[in-house]
Amino acid sequence: MNNRPPSIPFSVIRELRCGNCRNAISCAPVIVLSHEVVLCGRCHKVTKNGYRNHAFEALASIFLYPCRYWSNHCPRILQWNECFDHEERCSYSSGCGLFFKHPKAFVKGARDMPFDDVRLIPVPETLFDQIKCVQCESYLSCEPVHIRPDGRNLCHRCYSSNGAPGECLRNVAYEMVSNILVFPCVYRNRGCPTRLKFGRDLWHHESECSYNQMYRKPERNASKKERGVIQTHSGHYYGTITPYSAPFAPPSTNSEFDINKELVKSLKKQQERKMMKAEEINSAILDNSSVENKSSSSEYSTRSDEPQTPRSAYSDNFAYTNGVRDDPEADSGGGEPPPASRRGSNDGERHLSRANSYIYEPVLYKGQKSPLQDLDYNLLAGHYPVFLNPYGQGIIPKPSFRSAVRTDSFLNNKELINELRLKQQLKARSAEKRDADNSPYKECNNLEEILQAHNNIG
Repeated sequence: MNNRPPSIPFSVIRELRCGNCRNAISCAPVIVLSHEVVLCGRCHKVTKNGYRNHAFEALASIFLYPCRYWSNHCPRILQWNECFDHEERCSYSSGCGLFFKHPKAFVKGARDMPFDDVRLIPVPETLFDQIKCVQCESYLSCEPVHIRPDGRNLCHRCYSSNGAPGECLRNVAYEMVSNILVFPCVYRNRGCPTRLKFGRDLWHHESECSYNQMYRKPERNASKKERGVIQTHSGHYYGTITPYSAPFAPPSTNSEFDINKELVKSLKKQQERKMMKAEEINSAILDNSSVENKSSSSEYSTRSDEPQTPRSAYSDNFAYTNGVRDDPEADSGGGEPPPASRRGSNDGERHLSRANSYIYEPVLYKGQKSPLQDLDYNLLAGHYPVFLNPYGQGIIPKPSFRSAVRTDSFLNNKELINELRLKQQLKARSAEKRDADNSPYKECNNLEEILQAHNNIG
């Protein structure tokens, strides 16, 4: 079995170089500066302000690196931190060909880095403790990764939830090396065997992993939300348990257009529900009014057929309101019509309002005809019937004198409110009068008599 460490791909070396000497970062300590600048172990003394990148050093230590003079055809492959001893005495470092051990190397030109195929390498289990987040203790398995001044790192989960502190820097070197590594699932300790490449694919898997089971307290009604303790890989924390959200889940990819579309649908549903309720109320009101109209019309249609029918209080109020004259001959439904001095014409000086005209019919005397009864009209000849109000024009209906009923509503009913106020005032006045009649001081005319009456009471 070959236990030789893998060589780092040239594609990573081409993109990840020291910001000072422009060589491959193959030795520690690795320092991260502002503006995403990285210094290798050869140049770490250039600055004193920097963050030690321990996570990058842990991952970089599993690879083999070419010599600094690889472009001069040095074939030596070095492990992590071996460059200090080799590069000082490397025979390919000089440009003179007289004292070369390999004279042909002077004739050859500098080599260019090839574009080799990148093979993914699994992260060794010995490094799992060194590539964890300082807050949630989860693996640094997706970008972005931020480094703190003490060298510890913040993962993508904590950054998306809480953001990064102001003194943190983006750890670009760690992200570049991690792109060729395979990380385990964060629920590996629970038995999840999944291993995926560094990136968002692993983050989405963690949010949907079958081993990501939450402990729920037994409840009687499972449909309601409940707040309780959630057991996760990072310990316990207090939150809302819902089947639609997972802890540290990646942000949703839904666009603003889809969200607005859903909002419009919900608003339309709410409006349809309100319209349905309004239509039901209107239909109920119309049904009740039609029933009342039928009953009232049937009641008043029998007045002319039944002789000597007593008039109701409601009809008296109606007659007072609309100015209909009280005529006993007209009420009896028979006899000759009264003289012109006592009887108004069919046109009349006053008329019913449109709201009341559909309830009450005009009173006809014996031998009297209704308006336009003898008018001969022919639809084919272009003549059409003219419907006029038999009571004329010019009067405005007054409010009814109907007495209040217990089932009436106070809402917008000013008559009922005024009637109740009047009753309360009358009760209060009668109580005051009764108290004044029973008062022991009613016969007192001066202060001495009042004091004497007070002493007698005491």
